[in-house]
Amino acid sequence: MKRVSALFFLTLFASCLLSVTIPGGPVSGIWSLANSPYEIIGNITVENGQTLQIEPGVIVRFTDHFSLMCNGRIYAAGTEQDSILFTASNPAIGWHGIRYVSPSLTNEASVFSHCTFEYGRALEGASIDKYGGAFYIEDYSAIGIHNCCFRYNQAVWGGAIQMENASIIIENSIFHDNYSQYSGAAIRCFEGANGYFRNNLIENNTSGIGGAGFYSYLSTPTFINNIFRYNHADSHGACVALDQSSPLFINDSFVDNTSGENGGAINSTSVSNPTFINCTISGNSATNGGGLYCYLESDPTFKNTIIYGNTADWGSQVYLYNGDSDPDFYYCDLEGGIGAFFGNGAGGAYSGTVAETITSNPMFDGSGEHPYQLTGLSGCLNSADPDTSLTCLPPYDLAGNPRIYGNRVDIGAYEFQGEPIQMDADFVADVTAGPAPLTVQFTDASSGMPTLWSWDFNLDGTPDSNEQNPSWTYEEEGIFSVSLTISDGANLDTEIKFDFIVVEDVDAITVPIVDSQLFQNTPNPFNPDTCIRFSTVRQAPVELTIFNVAGQKVTTLAKGIVSAGNHEVIWHGTDDAHASVASGIYFYVLKVNQQVVDRKRAILLK
Repeated sequence: MKRVSALFFLTLFASCLLSVTIPGGPVSGIWSLANSPYEIIGNITVENGQTLQIEPGVIVRFTDHFSLMCNGRIYAAGTEQDSILFTASNPAIGWHGIRYVSPSLTNEASVFSHCTFEYGRALEGASIDKYGGAFYIEDYSAIGIHNCCFRYNQAVWGGAIQMENASIIIENSIFHDNYSQYSGAAIRCFEGANGYFRNNLIENNTSGIGGAGFYSYLSTPTFINNIFRYNHADSHGACVALDQSSPLFINDSFVDNTSGENGGAINSTSVSNPTFINCTISGNSATNGGGLYCYLESDPTFKNTIIYGNTADWGSQVYLYNGDSDPDFYYCDLEGGIGAFFGNGAGGAYSGTVAETITSNPMFDGSGEHPYQLTGLSGCLNSADPDTSLTCLPPYDLAGNPRIYGNRVDIGAYEFQGEPIQMDADFVADVTAGPAPLTVQFTDASSGMPTLWSWDFNLDGTPDSNEQNPSWTYEEEGIFSVSLTISDGANLDTEIKFDFIVVEDVDAITVPIVDSQLFQNTPNPFNPDTCIRFSTVRQAPVELTIFNVAGQKVTTLAKGIVSAGNHEVIWHGTDDAHASVASGIYFYVLKVNQQVVDRKRAILLK
């Protein structure tokens, strides 16, 4: 045991010999890896016109609650393999962060790249001392922060970063486990802080009041391709809390955040008019407004955005506190539509715009690093604003995939890299023939993800069941066609099986000529004419009929005895009265010997 203790103290002593002690006062020049770590034992300052350069791999350790004031320039450019660490000897005491307070604009821009900032503390002292755990920036914008990590920082306001009248760039960085006693655990923008934030991950931050991910007062920053997740606010806006601010959010994800009171994701108040383009807001929870909470003339605009799957005691997706807040929604997937809004501003008090929205389940992938990616079953595919020139989208989505796949953008922050899986109605039955009464068990065999089913068991135009797999008893003899219409809330498809159920003595049923064939019409889609071909193996009576999707007969194209061989008929897109029919889906059915051989689908586009 004594040998172990001796070895420990020898190692500690050797470490102290290799470090450089930096007393309080001015600093500049180069801090090299060879002399690292640098032990800071007082408040230090980079003076106006001076530069402090910090080499990759350097550790800057503050031995007490000291700060690094920058009136000049700091150039701290680490690498992916050798990052620079700003830390504290005692995490409980921490250090007072890097502070820019109105430095001269004649200095070159400061750069922080591949740096980690941890255990910054701004919890005590004068008001200005309580801003920004890792960074406090005032009246200065010549700062770039790239590929950095902010963790375990704390402040009364702005747990990791507080900026005032400063428009800095922060990109490709991570903010996690930061804390603010009041607002802005990760980032706090105040009075003209119009920064630019791109490709950042903001997660697991906690705010005592609001904006655990981001808080803004009188500012209009821009956020592009950021992920806000697992953040928590005790009262207002777990991801974003806005006060008299109108930031722009493009291709951002706000998922799985929680608020103890209002705005599981977004809390927008006091004449705030933010814009959200191609964002995903899902999985968030709060007491009021799981996705969005609006108060005091706040009018956000949402375009190409998913607001779905959030939960709250009141207003799972949208809560409008009063009638003077009227958010607008264009080309969005909005669960429940405006009928699901809650609060005094909902219902007849709501006067915002809801245009070209859908309300269907977005069908997230639910797995991997990006569980909120879309699947091929999603109704959000190719459903955003068709004018892609107005969306200001980045070239890649949050998963690094091309943002525009095909000619139209998907709704939300992710672009599905493939073609949609079409919903296709189909069904089978356990029996299709027998004497009356005949009970048939029908089973849905549709592709896609339908949520609604409508069955018509005798094709009389009246729905008979809304179950997915119903049974039906035919009391009388006859030959019955059956239709099934399915829907996922946004799309629908119909399958009609003509003469599908035969209720009579089985021995009397006529067997069709199975070798007869019906071919797909060409062209398809068509306008105004299309050719329908069929073949018979021997002379037989045939009937070729056009039906609409409701199962109503449109016209009979051929009826009578035909010889063996190939045949074709031209349909001119007209009904029995020779009137042109509307664009849409039609079915053509071939009967041979009064038995259905096949049916196919034709699409008329005008």
